[in-house]
Parts: sequence; C-alpha cells; structure tokens
Amino acid sequence: MACLIKNFRWTCRKGAEIIWFNTKFKGHLTECSIFICIPKSLFCTGQRKSGHFRRETWKRIRKNDPGMEDYLNSTNLQDRIKELSKLMGCSIDQTTELMRRDSPLGIKNREALHKSIELLLSYNYSVEDIIANPAVLHRSYKVLQQRLETLKLVQSPLNERSLSVLKKTNFEFRTYVKNCVAEEELLSKFPSRLHCIASLLNCDIDQAEKLSDQYGLKSASLLLLQSKIEAFRRFGIPSSVIQKNVYMLENISLAVIERRLQVLEDNELLAHPYPGLSYMICKTGEFEKSITKVKLNKNSLEGCRDKEEYLIFRLKCSKEVGEALVNGRQISSISEAKLRKVLDFFLDEMQVSSAFIISNVYLFGYSLDRMKRRWTFISSYPSYNSPPWISRLFSMSNESFQTFVKSVELK
Repeated sequence: MACLIKNFRWTCRKGAEIIWFNTKFKGHLTECSIFICIPKSLFCTGQRKSGHFRRETWKRIRKNDPGMEDYLNSTNLQDRIKELSKLMGCSIDQTTELMRRDSPLGIKNREALHKSIELLLSYNYSVEDIIANPAVLHRSYKVLQQRLETLKLVQSPLNERSLSVLKKTNFEFRTYVKNCVAEEELLSKFPSRLHCIASLLNCDIDQAEKLSDQYGLKSASLLLLQSKIEAFRRFGIPSSVIQKNVYMLENISLAVIERRLQVLEDNELLAHPYPGLSYMICKTGEFEKSITKVKLNKNSLEGCRDKEEYLIFRLKCSKEVGEALVNGRQISSISEAKLRKVLDFFLDEMQVSSAFIISNVYLFGYSLDRMKRRWTFISSYPSYNSPPWISRLFSMSNESFQTFVKSVELK
C-alpha cells in the first residue's frame, strides 16, 4: 500500500502517521513529501492508535525509502547541506549522512539549526558525535544550553554518551544528572577510578586492571557496577566468585540480575559451588526453560540434595562409593531424571543387586530403551538371566546382539 509521510519532524520523534493515499490528497503534495511502500505487518497493535509505526520500524523505513535519494538531491536540501558542511567544517558526505539519518532537519528553521550546531561545537562535541545523535538538534536552543551547562558542572569532559542524554525526557535527564553526581561522590573516595573498581570487586589493583581491560569496566557506570555487585552479595555470592563471573556485570541489566538471582535462590541453586550462575547469561526464553528443567531434575531426586545423596539413598552404599560414582563420567554426564529412571529399571523391574549396578556403572551410558529391549529378550530365556550374561548382552553392539538372538532362536 502506498502512503505519504507528511510531517517530518513529527515522524522522526513520534513514529510515522499513515495517510491512505488517494486523489483527495493530491493537493497536499510538496517537494518534501516522500512516498514509501509499507507492508501491513509493520503497523503496531495494542495501546497505541492503529495507523502508527512501531518505533523500531522508523529506521528500516528511512533506510529503504526509494524517495530518500531524490529528497537528498533536491535543490533546496543541497543548498542546506552545503551550508552545514561549511558551518561544521566537514565534508559534504558527512552532512548528507546527517540529513539521511534525520530527514526532518531538512525543514527545520535554518537559524535555529545553525545556532544549535554552533552551541554543540562550542562544547567540543565532534562532527561524528552530532551525526550519531541528530535527534539532539530538535531540542530548542534554550533547553540545549541549560542542559549543557548542567552537564558541564557534573561531568567533565563531556562525551558522546552525555550528548545522547540531551535528547531524553526531563525525567531521564534529571536521573542521569543525579547519577553523575552520585558517581562523582563515589570516585572522590578513591585516588583513581581503577582503585574504585578494585574496592568494589574486593581485589588488588593489578587484577582490577586486568578485569577492566577484559570486560570494559573502565567505561562502565561505577554506580551501576556497584549496584550489580551489591545485588550478588545480597544473595550470598562471595567476591571470589564475582571476580570469576565479571562478564555478567557487563552483559546483564540490574533488573534482570536481581530477578534471576531470586529465581535461582528459590530453586536452591545459589549454594556452594553456585551452579545457578551458569544460567545467568541465558536468553530470556532459555533461562525459563533451564529453570523448568532444573525443577524437573530436582523432583527426580525424591528430596535428596544432589546425585551423590540420591545414589547413597537408592543403592544403600557408603559416602565414598557414592562420591566415586558421581565423579565418574557415566553418572556425571546424565541428568537427574535419567538417573532415577535407570535406577528404577535396575532395582524395581530387573531387581538386580546394588553391587551389580556399582560394578557395571558403564551401563548408565546406554539408552534406557536399548536396555529395556534387551531385558525383554533376557526375561524370555531364564538361562541368560544372570549378572555375567546381563552385563555381556547389554554391552553388545546392535549387530552382535541381533546375531546372538537369531542363533538362540534357531536352537
């Protein structure tokens, strides 16, 4: 369906309003009008009014719009691009990219646009910073000036991150300033930023420098880093474990960290050696699936704390034997659910002794279906129902077992 984006400034900041194109809109066409073809799937549904784009769709539309090149090459816009190139001291290609990234700037008041750019350049923001954050130029000169003066008081030097904050809402901007003040207070207690990171992680300077270089902590918000570390400590995670899992501080938001730690604690996964931490970096859907699987495995142990305790309970063996079994490859590599099913099969259906299971622990590596099929054959021939024969027949390859079955049936 063809549609017309009429108001550039509005579309940039709020999404694009769709107008069905038909003959009655012909009188509204201007040089700045851009026509695009948009599939129905791009429309949002839910709380916002129908007929508006989802926010994340705007970049896709702007990038693929067949009318964009015509717009950029129009006479009026070319004059503006040249003016901006001279004002910013950069190439034509750079100012063209600025217009491409934020086409509503093409119809913004020239004097207001020039004043805003001059103001940003006077605060030592680079041309690249401005091109990366074109929405800042839609703020009024007065608001920009007030916010820049505020930022200069709480943050020095100003960087690209502070520039992106200028386009935020008043609440978001006040929150950012408040966090900057709090971070400066935190830094004032230490000789350097590296000393602060070392204190938060409870490690020496050399290790703090190594972790900072490896995980990008030098540019991270110290206040946010502190909050994340405190979250881990509230759940009883010691500093030595946090130091080995610093990647979680970089890649996971504070809200997600707190929520997941609570879920892991509820499922008793934060006790030493902290097995639940391996699930922290899972994607949202994968995390829920993993926890569901953990709950299933936990129920399989019939109230026992772990595999070792469960083996001691089922096999009536010593702690030393249980520990040796768990440390072996066959038991450690299977799930708690399979462990229970195999033990149920051996002890309840086959009714073999615990000594047989302990001496033939390699059988846990076979599938339960395979062992059940072979047990059906053994049950039909009582002469083979003895520990040596069971062990031998269960471990045969499929081809050898089929050959053996045929030879027995021919007798």
